[in-house]
Amino acid sequence: MTTGALRFAQQFAVAGVLCAASSTSFAFEGKYLVGDESYRQTADIRKSSEGAYDVTLRVENRGCAGEFEGRGAVKNGALLIRPKQRYDATDTCVLTAKRRGASLSMTEKNDCSAWHGVNCSFEGLYEPAKEGGK
Repeated sequence: MTTGALRFAQQFAVAGVLCAASSTSFAFEGKYLVGDESYRQTADIRKSSEGAYDVTLRVENRGCAGEFEGRGAVKNGALLIRPKQRYDATDTCVLTAKRRGASLSMTEKNDCSAWHGVNCSFEGLYEPAKEGGK
């Protein structure tokens, strides 16, 4: 192998390692949204200094509104999110975010209606929010 080819191979390998590290450690971080003016869900996910994720979810429509602040950790490639503070003693809400390309698929497990009412949910396919809010 020539010196030039070897140097190219090394640079390519380093770039691959850097891309893999950044996509793994910040795989969920960002702002996402679902819907339009009449029904909107938003997710704001930030990586904390401890390595967990701080998550804020909001849903708004004509029939209901809700907000959820949670903490998440990655397990088996999915971000499992629990409330920072339980709504009450019976609160067992868990949200799961999974990567679908650049988007996030969000599902609820157990009953999360205390956070948003019965007429809406936090479930859906969240698209990355564009600069400027949309």
